[in-house]
Amino acid sequence: MGIEQRSYVENLFDCPVCEPDACPKQNRSDFGCFLVREPGICGCCFVCAIDKGAPCGLSRGRCAPGLRCRPPIDDPHPIRSLLLGQGVCL
Repeated sequence: MGIEQRSYVENLFDCPVCEPDACPKQNRSDFGCFLVREPGICGCCFVCAIDKGAPCGLSRGRCAPGLRCRPPIDDPHPIRSLLLGQGVCL
């Protein structure tokens, strides 16, 4: 997400100001994973990305690069499933 889009989203949802210095100091080698922003609209700090086949969605976190969070194929309410963290990283 670009800086302009992030600022718009932060303003739209009245997100608190992101203070990276308040986040735990992490890097990829500490966790053996790819780091992405924490779950939620206002995510500021970094956490491990979700691997292929694992549950995902707004409340669970972001998929690793190259993967997308998908609702179950036969789900009649796909957006609801993603909001509730019932998707799968594929």
